[in-house]
Amino acid sequence: MATGDRDFRLLLAIMKYLGEKRDIYPDFVDTSDLVDLIPAERRNYDLRKNTVMLDGYLRFLEEKGYVKLGTPILADMRRTIRLTAAGEIFVQPELAQIDDPLILSQMIEAMEKQILTYPDEGMREKYLFQFREAAAKKLPDVAVKLFVEIMGKLVGL
Repeated sequence: MATGDRDFRLLLAIMKYLGEKRDIYPDFVDTSDLVDLIPAERRNYDLRKNTVMLDGYLRFLEEKGYVKLGTPILADMRRTIRLTAAGEIFVQPELAQIDDPLILSQMIEAMEKQILTYPDEGMREKYLFQFREAAAKKLPDVAVKLFVEIMGKLVGL
């Protein structure tokens, strides 16, 4: 990973943490709660530096539409974090079936299981992040393209 690159593991850990806390503390998760998720080799002893680094990840997730961020506190840059509807679908893909038939959640589950068999952990996490992003944002398009590709292979096209 090059200097300045976003760590997929940290992005996934943030989303997982928010998913786990969404019913317990829906409005009370803030940036300082995420410091322990930073890999030890990237963590700084200065809480403010960690918070500033996390803020970059959180702004990325906000721009992707997965989280809504509160106003930062100037003293330490902490801010509240809340999942959006797209973020809810990211952490719990079967929620996408609210708008789509049950087959889509079954397809998502099958594809996630396949991705989780990939041997390289870093690439597996990258693919899982990209797949969940596609599921949250572009699920109907993905389903149609996948269906066309699978049908084409089944009928020998």
